[in-house]
Amino acid sequence: MQISQLLLATVTGLVTSTSALGINCRGSGLCSGSHVLSELNTKVQALPDSNTYANGVHIACVGHICAFLQNISGTKTGAEVKQYVQNLLNHGCTTCGSDPTEPGNNVNDGELIVNYVTSP
Repeated sequence: MQISQLLLATVTGLVTSTSALGINCRGSGLCSGSHVLSELNTKVQALPDSNTYANGVHIACVGHICAFLQNISGTKTGAEVKQYVQNLLNHGCTTCGSDPTEPGNNVNDGELIVNYVTSP
């Protein structure tokens, strides 16, 4: 009985920590390169603040590493996207990562992702 309760608590903890994942530098195993995010940031910073971006739109790419939004409702502006990419750099990310777009630091509520894509 105690083992099954411990197992349930462990599984519940893993699910909770995964769903509450906040800003992070995770990405595909194909994320490589030490200055890719800096190069991507240069491209993003050149975009007009008033542009709007919806889920899945490749905002900017360096090779196969692209920035895009996921799980958002509506759109985000260029000004917001610039801050999300800067947040990843400030967090210490160098190639890939995710930054929550909504209060609560939960990427399931919306996120900017920088990750490897097959078709940039």
